[in-house]
Amino acid sequence: MSHNACRQCKTRLAPAAIVCPHCGLARPAWQAVRPFPSMLRVMRANGLLYKIIGAIVVAMILTTTCSLVTGDVDYHIAALHKKRNLVADRRELLLHEQQRLNLPDAASLNQPPSTANTRLPPARDNQALLDGIGVIAGEVGSRSRYRQAQAQAQIDALHLEDQLLPENLLGPEGIRSGRANNRRYLELLNYSVGVSRASQAEFEQRLRALIGENPEGRQVMTDFVANTARLRQEDTALLKNQRASIAKSEQVLDLAQARLGKIQMQDGTMIFEDPKDAEQFNRLIAEIKSLAEQRTLIERQRQVRMHASLQVIQKSRPPESRSDQPTKR
Repeated sequence: MSHNACRQCKTRLAPAAIVCPHCGLARPAWQAVRPFPSMLRVMRANGLLYKIIGAIVVAMILTTTCSLVTGDVDYHIAALHKKRNLVADRRELLLHEQQRLNLPDAASLNQPPSTANTRLPPARDNQALLDGIGVIAGEVGSRSRYRQAQAQAQIDALHLEDQLLPENLLGPEGIRSGRANNRRYLELLNYSVGVSRASQAEFEQRLRALIGENPEGRQVMTDFVANTARLRQEDTALLKNQRASIAKSEQVLDLAQARLGKIQMQDGTMIFEDPKDAEQFNRLIAEIKSLAEQRTLIERQRQVRMHASLQVIQKSRPPESRSDQPTKR
């Protein structure tokens, strides 16, 4: 049957007719679109078809370009965030390792650390810097902490907390022992300072070799020098305090030696014949206790400073990489 004839009465229909003019039957929907090829011819004749095709092609190109640009931006942002995290990890590791570089490690006394150094090539990127700092800190720090632990074990063996007990101040033997302990304590303090300075110097020397020509090296050394300056300031304050404590202890021993035979013991308390001697003794003991409290305060301030520094490093990370608390090592 011709597509241009009515299905019911077979009357011939015009191409654009929608219903049969004879019987009124509607033309099927699929036949109603037959004029479409004519529309294409019209659009092609006036150039509209090519404009539409051109617009579609341009839209496809723009979509592809935007996708590529978005991918490049995402990659750049990811790379930037990775770099910021590596820099933050490096600063945090350096701060932690410098902080514990000279802390006594009693557990290390069971097995002396190796004296060998790992040969490290100059770091070429942030990851190599981070790994190299870890190696250097581990080797230099393990030896320093071992030596500091040896010194601390000898200090603990002196039992300095007992040498000013009344029973040790009433006879010449106790006074001589107290003086010998103070001299040995001072020697061990000086040894500890020497170990500390030597380890810091070795750390710095190996760190400079690791950095080489790395463009990140300047910031690494800036962080190292700043951390070292703060640590030395705190260590100096502690050393000054410890030496002052030794001096006060010597004054107590001087008083006890000058009053040998004139001091009595009653219920665990020293009784002086001269009230002025008792006043001087109590004042010196109070000053020694005050110095001990100052040492505790210095250590507490060091912890606060450390926490504040870690907070600054934490804020330098990308927002999605931050945590509420600094990383603990």
